[in-house]
Amino acid sequence: MTAPQGNPLRHIPEPTRTFSFESVDESTVLNELQRLKTKKATGLDKIPSKLLKDSAPVIVKPLTHIFNLSLATGQVPTDWKEAQISPIHKSGNRANVANYRPVSVLSVMSKVMEKLVGNQVTRFLTRHDLLTTHQSGFRRHHSTATAVQKIVEDIKSAFNCSKVTVALFLDLRKAFDTVNHDILLGKLKKLGSDRFQTTHLQGQYSSKSRVNCGVPQGSVLGPLLFCLYVNDLPNVIRNCSIQMYADDTVLYFSASTVKDCEEAVSSDVRRVVDWLNENKLLLHPDKTKSMLFGLPQKLRYAGGTVNITDGVNVYEQVSSFTYLGITLDPSLRWMAHVAKITAKILGGLGAMGRARAFVSTDILQTMYQTLLLSHLDYCATAWLPSLVLSNKTLVLQLGRLINRAARLITGHLLKDHVPVEVLLAEAGLEPLTKRVETISLATVFKAVRGKAPVYMTDLFRWKSPPMLRARTRTEAKLIRDYDPHLLHCPSARVASYRSSMQHYGAQLWNTLPLKQRAAITYKDFKNGNPSEN
Repeated sequence: MTAPQGNPLRHIPEPTRTFSFESVDESTVLNELQRLKTKKATGLDKIPSKLLKDSAPVIVKPLTHIFNLSLATGQVPTDWKEAQISPIHKSGNRANVANYRPVSVLSVMSKVMEKLVGNQVTRFLTRHDLLTTHQSGFRRHHSTATAVQKIVEDIKSAFNCSKVTVALFLDLRKAFDTVNHDILLGKLKKLGSDRFQTTHLQGQYSSKSRVNCGVPQGSVLGPLLFCLYVNDLPNVIRNCSIQMYADDTVLYFSASTVKDCEEAVSSDVRRVVDWLNENKLLLHPDKTKSMLFGLPQKLRYAGGTVNITDGVNVYEQVSSFTYLGITLDPSLRWMAHVAKITAKILGGLGAMGRARAFVSTDILQTMYQTLLLSHLDYCATAWLPSLVLSNKTLVLQLGRLINRAARLITGHLLKDHVPVEVLLAEAGLEPLTKRVETISLATVFKAVRGKAPVYMTDLFRWKSPPMLRARTRTEAKLIRDYDPHLLHCPSARVASYRSSMQHYGAQLWNTLPLKQRAAITYKDFKNGNPSEN
């Protein structure tokens, strides 16, 4: 789609604050050196992180001087800007170079420098609230889980209002690799783009070539720079909600009719395409997909067909889509997602079965956490409450997998007929229904205590105090009994909404003892006691 090439900076407000780098002290540099992971790959300078970590007390003084000189002059040693590029296969035909992701292996020294720079930039952005609330990538208290949760909550809220939701999952073509340096310089005011790279493949090195666009995947600053590059994208949206995790972007709109949703999403995607053209990024039309969400009866009435277009491309509608590792279906029944994670869990059980004769119980428990529990826990609050409340068959199916793991850990056989409660307790495993409650309560705690994104905190509000004047004994008792640590629990008109965190999470929270709900720290909350601070 051809769009007018306007000013890519026009959607960014004029700056009201000035950022400048501060010098770093030796203790800060020493701390970063001592935190280096010794098994990370070494850059072209061949200086391993273990050497830097072990010699940190000796080299910290001259290194601090070099870092501060770089911050003061705005110059970085040339060797630190050279990267070894390793092509990593993503998916598809291995003979097609388009199916590889270039990952940069940088000098360890440059990564330490980038970390020092990144810390200062991040503090400035956070202090002045300059990052869009719609971006969840590479930010404190944000994660793929919170991004998925926000979208699922909004879709379930639409279900509760008898609405449908149309979502468009955008796929940017090589987003990190096509960031325009001139535009990025304009957005950041300053960025050293005099960077070189050499490609490493099967033990051979290519000649060096200058990098004229892109932010290196594998660098410390790369993800932050990309998030800043797309930070103003939400400013062009007029109708839809938008959720971003780095370059994974979703537009979605809820309304009573599919037609209203189509018009809103199509209108906004045209604005997005114009913005992408201005910023020299490309949308991959063949990989950008639309989905229609709604309760089954609503979808039958609506016809189930969606037509989203930017005026040139008509985006394919799909019946399921895997967003950030979670497979979404039109009515959020989660059967497709459970099928996918079941296959992964069965692979993990196979590995445990092959290993159990050679490893200890502790290692088997670690294997369970890594190969099984990680799949059950991932974005659990988005999908597990729905199963617990509405699909006992799938809960039993997943429960049997946990029981199989417990038998592998304990050595009990199925014919031993050990009660499930005893089996899980002996294996040190948590039942699925208890696990979802634990994770849900942790999610609510982080939201109400400000340890979550704003969009998660906004899901909950405290129950309002009674508007009474104690004119009667009943009113006086209501005022005396008012609990400021109870959450408002919105009414659920449909079963799907009962599994939302706004409803299910608030209900769970309100069943806790008062002293646990009053806890300030998560440690105290887990222990059921309030903070003494």
